[in-house]
Amino acid sequence: MSAYFYVLSSLPMLTMDADVPITYTQFLDSCRNFVSVEDMDVLMSIDKNARYTGSVDHPFLTRYNSFTDDLTEELQRIRSSRGKGRTDGDESRSGTMLHNQTVLATVKRAVEQENPLEAEKSIMNMLWNEIEYLKDGHSYDEVSIYAYALELRILERKAVFVPIEGNAEFKRLFTNLQSSIKSL
Repeated sequence: MSAYFYVLSSLPMLTMDADVPITYTQFLDSCRNFVSVEDMDVLMSIDKNARYTGSVDHPFLTRYNSFTDDLTEELQRIRSSRGKGRTDGDESRSGTMLHNQTVLATVKRAVEQENPLEAEKSIMNMLWNEIEYLKDGHSYDEVSIYAYALELRILERKAVFVPIEGNAEFKRLFTNLQSSIKSL
């Protein structure tokens, strides 16, 4: 427990509206000498999309992955039904997440966003809030380390969405596409 306290108290605080204070590699390096081998395996199994892909069976990780599965299913269901001209009442909802009307409303708002960046930010905020909910009551233990890792991954993902660079890349790709079409 004291090693977890040390490593967590030495890491920069994470907030959703701040920049990424450290890289995931730096985070792993900070943890390497202070957490168990099993916990290091877990941390190394959290992918860039803030998804746990390892084989360790832990209640926090199981609940988080279940939430992300339900979220993905609901996003796909809504997008699919929109494409087919259905309304929300046309299909039965099977996801366990849907007992939470706030989550359902957030998913609907995200899908209805005209700006894909804002939609993605809404989803990232929802994931962040779920992590905060699931880690409630845990301080300086493996759950706190896992939650920090997931939140750091979300911040890294958010940092990728830089509108100016995104617009520049779009213009570059569009110009290349126009050139290719003209050469045909």
